[in-house]
Amino acid sequence: MEPDKTIEYNGHLFRSKNEVIAAQVVESLGYSYKTEVEINLRNSNRLFPDNSFYVPEVDKVIVLEVDGSIESPSYVSKSYRSTAKMVISGMVEGKDFVVIRLKDGYDIDPVQIRHMILSAIDAAAGDIIIN
Repeated sequence: MEPDKTIEYNGHLFRSKNEVIAAQVVESLGYSYKTEVEINLRNSNRLFPDNSFYVPEVDKVIVLEVDGSIESPSYVSKSYRSTAKMVISGMVEGKDFVVIRLKDGYDIDPVQIRHMILSAIDAAAGDIIIN
């Protein structure tokens, strides 16, 4: 991350105000998050998600990606390659990871992000077997 193009919030560095808003939504749900931590996927690929947070209720880490500038061909290609890495490794979009894709200049909707995160948690809860 280029230091002069980052935003500091709550001890973390972010690339955009939309990433900060997404982190604030995670916080408002009562979860702690990490930014840009390395996750080694099953297929030897590595991922550095914008946010990742542990949800103890479902014993799962959920990954959150905020992709802006989605109208840029090179950026959209990068975004979908990242999504493909996660899917190929066995992760499920909307359960193991959430991706928000925005055009440049658009602000993220915190209510929509909250809904997407809660939907992912609900989907993950479906994996829990109760005896």
